[in-house]
Amino acid sequence: MVAISYSQAGQLFLEAMSPWLPAPLLVRCFLVDELDRRVLEQALRAITRRHSSLRTGFCVTPQLAARLHAPDARRQASPAQPLRIKTWVAADVPIPLQTLTPGNGRITLEQALDAAGLEAKRRFALDQPPLMRMLVARVGTNEHLLVMIVHHLIADRWSLDILEHELFVAYRGCKGNEACPPWPLPMQYSEFAHIERERLKGGALNQSVEFWKREWHAYGSAQLTVADFPFGREAAPERFDVGVERVIVNLALMKSMASFARRRRQSVHMLVLTAFAAALRQATGKEKIAVFGTFANRTSVAAETAVGWFANAHLLGVSCSADTSLERLADNPRRTVLAAIEHQAVPPGYLWATGNAGPFRIDAWVSLDYVSRRVADRGTGPRVEIVAPRPIPGHIGLRVFAMEMADGLHLTALHSREKFDGAGVAGLLRTMTRLMELTLADGTLRLGDAERLTTAAAAETHRAVVPRPDGEPQEGASC
Repeated sequence: MVAISYSQAGQLFLEAMSPWLPAPLLVRCFLVDELDRRVLEQALRAITRRHSSLRTGFCVTPQLAARLHAPDARRQASPAQPLRIKTWVAADVPIPLQTLTPGNGRITLEQALDAAGLEAKRRFALDQPPLMRMLVARVGTNEHLLVMIVHHLIADRWSLDILEHELFVAYRGCKGNEACPPWPLPMQYSEFAHIERERLKGGALNQSVEFWKREWHAYGSAQLTVADFPFGREAAPERFDVGVERVIVNLALMKSMASFARRRRQSVHMLVLTAFAAALRQATGKEKIAVFGTFANRTSVAAETAVGWFANAHLLGVSCSADTSLERLADNPRRTVLAAIEHQAVPPGYLWATGNAGPFRIDAWVSLDYVSRRVADRGTGPRVEIVAPRPIPGHIGLRVFAMEMADGLHLTALHSREKFDGAGVAGLLRTMTRLMELTLADGTLRLGDAERLTTAAAAETHRAVVPRPDGEPQEGASC
């Protein structure tokens, strides 16, 4: 038996109670200009030996599964009772490496991404580690698509950065006929899980628990539902199809946002949260806005190199009054984010299990994640380019990701196709961008006036885009 975290326990309970829901998988795709399969397999074995989380298996016992379906399941079983879930670490298990192109054949990048998207829909057997697999496809003379698929139980997005970096460091070492280093870790994920439970058992996080209890009391009822959105759909049973909408904030505007944030002792994350909350207010007409934000929860140096599910998603409440200036409006998320960072270590599963959070309105899970891409030096290894994967089925509601990239700030919205109209979601992203522009141009502008300006701009854009006979917008039309 190894210790598991509250996040892992909560997910295992959710999968046992709702086996029809899509499994939470993390996918990352790379274009690599050189690839030796034998060397790649050696590198995969090296990182598997390094991280025990990649060799961890899970089993919910039949007795526990039966109790989970009892009428009073929440009282009988919860993430606060982890010993009813069997866990273990296998001594040595290879990460499967599946070839999508037989022999020396090749396929196009689009075909490879489609094939990888189908493979990502295949569930893992949780009691058969590793809960990670790799796919490879030849898409050019010397170019390959490499796809990493990992179950969320053993990793978060920070972990994907770690795995990406270590995989190519190990690849470089093995290709040079060097022994892959043992790489001793300061902390394994199971050690973090044990520390987390001991801290909660000893009451070390009581102050943080009380903080989140107050936040849920103030903003829990402000969670949005599908019916709150003018582009929401009360649909038939969900097929878990995912739509993707993207808007890029150009590099000049992103740099201006960073300068504005520094002057006000804020961060770009706080400005994006402000714009998101204001755009949601404009779309729904509600002054109290509650969204979920993900926090890394790697509060020690030792945790920064471990692979596991550290990240916690917490409720963030923002009050948006029409009479508030855009500058002052940004102060509210600043206080919210700083307080959330201070209290991020409390697992949401623990808050739920102890009755200090909830109920969660999962019919329209609205969240904002800010990602500052960590690009590690890979030395003289192969050229690696990140490629956007195909969306995989998920119970996601509306999730917005803001990611710092070389060409600007990428705003990407993943949404349930059954619940939200894609054009409306794209309009929400454009409203966010316009509100950020207005904040930089005149921070004294009241939110109510800013909403009228963005509404007018959206109407002008709609009139400007007149379809041609071939269905394409007119040249120069704004989108």
